[in-house]
Amino acid sequence: ADGRHVLSTSGGQLQARRVLFATNGFMPERLRDEFFGRTLPVISAIIVTRPLTTEERAQQGWQTQHPAINSRHVLNYFRLLPDSRFLFGGRGDTRGTPEGETETYEKIARTFRRVWPGWRDVEIEFRWHGLICMTGSMRPALGQLESDSTVYFGFGYHGNGVNNATWAGQQLAAWIAHDRVPANLPEIVRGLPRKYPVPALRRAYLTTGIAIANWLDSR
Repeated sequence: ADGRHVLSTSGGQLQARRVLFATNGFMPERLRDEFFGRTLPVISAIIVTRPLTTEERAQQGWQTQHPAINSRHVLNYFRLLPDSRFLFGGRGDTRGTPEGETETYEKIARTFRRVWPGWRDVEIEFRWHGLICMTGSMRPALGQLESDSTVYFGFGYHGNGVNNATWAGQQLAAWIAHDRVPANLPEIVRGLPRKYPVPALRRAYLTTGIAIANWLDSR
């Protein structure tokens, strides 16, 4: 309206000269046709133990606070937190149901206890899950829509959003403030990713891909 974007809510209106889509795995892709079919939200889940004692850490030979991942096709990621709790995460289910959530946490806990049998009786005190965002091009996407130069975007961090989203925010803030592409923005992350073929089948792609990856991991 009058050259501005208008957001109408029950409490009033917001107007802006520019809009930035930065919702990653929670992308409301139907708000703009240009975004539809380019992302695949994937559930990632985490469990966290009670604080481990010095003796318990020594029992399993754990000596670092650096984060780590394994080399499975359906990988797990883990680290010792500053308060000596142990964080262990992995892929969630593909349904997004309460039943799937319960199965996910049980599976991750079983894997955790199998990898570190000395901690099999350690209580799990926290757990949560959320969406990471994969793109059809398997890369982050930062840019400005060719069809509307007042719309910017940043998404597609593939499970590395804590650092990548922070960096992307800096790049996009500079882009918007100076009205030009930052000189140090890599070409590989610029522009919209390609669409998934037949976007309606994205969940089927995910389910099939995880099943194949689990089979490869079991060999």
